[in-house]
Amino acid sequence: MVYPGGIDLDFITITNTPAEGRESRRKYVHRRVMHNYHKRRRMRRCNNDTCFAKTSSTIDTSLPQASVGQAEESIHPVGPVIRSIHGSSFGPACLLLPKIWVTTGNIRTSQIIMQFLRSCPRRSGQDLANVPFVHQRVGLVADANNPVRACQSLFRKHTSTNDEALWTGVHDIQEEIYIKVYECATFDKWKLLASSQAMILLVLLRLRHGSNHDAFPAADIALLYSLQRVFVLLRDRFCDREALLSGNRTIHGWQAWIFRESLIRTATIYFLLRLLVSTECGISCDGPNDWRLEEIPLPASKMAWEATNEIAWEATSRASVAPSTVLRFGDLMGTEGYHPNSVTAHQIEAWLEGVDELGLITNGYIQPEPRRNIEAASSPLHPLLPRASTVNKPSQRLLSQLPRSFNGLPTVCGKNGSYFDIFRHHVAPDLSRYHYADLWSSVISEGLQDGFVRELILAIGALARAMASNPSTQRRGSAAQHRLFILASWSNRNITNHHHRASILHHLRAVSSFQSSIKNRDAHFRPRKVFMMTLLLVVYEILQGNLSAADSLLSYGLGMFRYSTTLFQDNAMTSAEIIDVEHILPCVAVMGMFTHQLNLSWTHILQLRAEPEFKIPEFGVDTIPKVYSCWGRFYTHAVTCLCQISYGRSFSVFEAVARRGSFLSCLSRWKSTLKAYLDSDETSITEKRALRLMFIHWQVLWISVNCCLDPTGVAFDAFTDEFSDMLWRSVKFIKDDISTDTPLLMTFGEGIFMPLLCVVACCRDHDLRMTAAAVAYGLPWQEGTWDTRVVLLGQLGSVLMEEKGRDESGFIPPTSRWYWRGGDIHPRSRRMTSRYLQQVPDDHEKTITKSLSIDLDRWPDICSAVGCLKDHAAIINSSA
Repeated sequence: MVYPGGIDLDFITITNTPAEGRESRRKYVHRRVMHNYHKRRRMRRCNNDTCFAKTSSTIDTSLPQASVGQAEESIHPVGPVIRSIHGSSFGPACLLLPKIWVTTGNIRTSQIIMQFLRSCPRRSGQDLANVPFVHQRVGLVADANNPVRACQSLFRKHTSTNDEALWTGVHDIQEEIYIKVYECATFDKWKLLASSQAMILLVLLRLRHGSNHDAFPAADIALLYSLQRVFVLLRDRFCDREALLSGNRTIHGWQAWIFRESLIRTATIYFLLRLLVSTECGISCDGPNDWRLEEIPLPASKMAWEATNEIAWEATSRASVAPSTVLRFGDLMGTEGYHPNSVTAHQIEAWLEGVDELGLITNGYIQPEPRRNIEAASSPLHPLLPRASTVNKPSQRLLSQLPRSFNGLPTVCGKNGSYFDIFRHHVAPDLSRYHYADLWSSVISEGLQDGFVRELILAIGALARAMASNPSTQRRGSAAQHRLFILASWSNRNITNHHHRASILHHLRAVSSFQSSIKNRDAHFRPRKVFMMTLLLVVYEILQGNLSAADSLLSYGLGMFRYSTTLFQDNAMTSAEIIDVEHILPCVAVMGMFTHQLNLSWTHILQLRAEPEFKIPEFGVDTIPKVYSCWGRFYTHAVTCLCQISYGRSFSVFEAVARRGSFLSCLSRWKSTLKAYLDSDETSITEKRALRLMFIHWQVLWISVNCCLDPTGVAFDAFTDEFSDMLWRSVKFIKDDISTDTPLLMTFGEGIFMPLLCVVACCRDHDLRMTAAAVAYGLPWQEGTWDTRVVLLGQLGSVLMEEKGRDESGFIPPTSRWYWRGGDIHPRSRRMTSRYLQQVPDDHEKTITKSLSIDLDRWPDICSAVGCLKDHAAIINSSA
């Protein structure tokens, strides 16, 4: 067979220029593979083949067959619609599927709006003036690189959506837009606007066709994801949110007005699309900085939109009613927070008299329907992360049969697809535990598009599978059954099984490509991609138990983002791509300092900001995701300040007292905010669970900040009641976790181990600290950079010395208080030489150090040394 370009694809061509024709061969192989795959799949469906096995326990098989994301939505509907369930739960993710409405009026209205959206590609092929969101000044630009004109030309050539050449052209336009947007940093706002409008037209074409064509089998994901990337870049670079959403249209020049109005209309089309079909990989509309439909201004009048010159436009502006007022969709729908009155009603009536077709369509916006015996959602929806498993035994969860792998991309199939599913269904839900689901959903979404990220996802999935298959990690009856340990780290020197070998190969491919791209300064290497690669590399090394490599990667990552985030001192600039996640790597590095096993980042930690941000969410106004985001930034600043004070940064007395007062003021406000959200009936069970953990960490910060200026630690004795309350809250939290869904390998971010360790290290009540130690030692999973056994046994060395140093009244004097400062681990002898430090009460500049040899396989008998006969582990054993 000879490819149309003249290249013989059935034989290996020996040539001095092997790169010639490579792209054509790649496209040909890709299309033939996917064509044969879908052909076989259709044959199996026609023959009613029952080869699909039962899905694993992570998916409720009693539901209609659907993709994982849609199964979630069918159980926990959000808004007035019940999302439709189609297709197989084993196949590619089904996006752009119509949602189902209940009332007859809304069904009819949705059909009208759907017909309007589906007609846009055909009408654009006839004349761009027929497209209600493309202005003549944008669509008529005779530029060879105008993507809107490219779409028009493509639609004119192909009248049928079944034409393979049409979808080949769609794929080419999508790839060209996606690549060029990031290659051309000098793209002006008009090119970005035209790119976003072209992507909208392609998405609407896919909606018109009804499904993915064999020539472009991943069209829904690729188009929605590319649209999201382009529009976010346009929004962050050239859109002032306040000016766009609340500014006066008439105060700008005509060109500025055209750009603003085109952006509003393009966003309106996407909101209508999001209303009617599933767009899980599309533009986010739920984040604290995202646009919401009720905030979007209504489209301008037909005369203003179709004005052919500035004079005509100014005439229509002067003739408009109440030009200083901007009506929004919230006014049109009567959304909560937008209070309609007689004045607003008159303005809406005047607006309706002059609207064009888009205005009439938006006026038919589907109104919310009353819930009909539909239970409120108990957890937020994160489409790329499945529901948490209800299986109590982690080994059964991972070794149970997985659903058929995702085959939307040709590079994620076979065993690779199985590893991808393991990461998506088992590893990512644990990493996203509590309030990081948005982060890991975006990582999975990036992995579907980017080869580097995908290789690391496959490496982690294969490593998790290898650990589950290794008998040494499944010791029955052990409290640390699945907890990683530095003495039993995994490496390429001792390959355990074929899954481990596959993990190493995927990791090597990712690292080698990552390094070469950085050295060559690849234009496609965006800040968010670098962040995700660094995060996945760190997670991979932590899972292996190789904390020294994780330490180096964290230090390197912080150095790369030194001038790209606002968390560093003297840096007010940030990359728009990482503004929502810029605090995560610094927080992991700072938490690693408290483990005394990640120390290379200390230079960067000293340069982090150590003052609070007075941005407290407002109950009733801000959403729960915004609470998560604001708390993450505040928590990072707080632990950074504590770390700098505890480990050597010298503050003047005035500066230290001022910082302490600022953080205490913020913490007081945060307490009332967290309480308000916890007591609200609108907060779901899953959200309350995350908020309860936040409140436990609030208690840690409250105690630590109050006592941070006392180096001897005597000030902690005044907070025994607070330590007791924090301990019992932690125990209840752990019991709920174990009874519902025990993490498989490790969690990410702020978990429950640090509050327990705070009680062990800082509380001098024997019963409380030993109970906290027993509970922490029984945790069957790892939390981030905390190696539970090493850190806990190191801290217990100081507890042993302090308990022996109590005076007759039971008080531990400052001369008997010790603080663990890490140690040297000896793998062969399985011992650790721990170092301890004591502050001299009369001279804070002077310290006393001491060393102990700790047996890492033996629990120190502290209670016997002080005559205590209580079984402190009974509280956690009783919950089993």
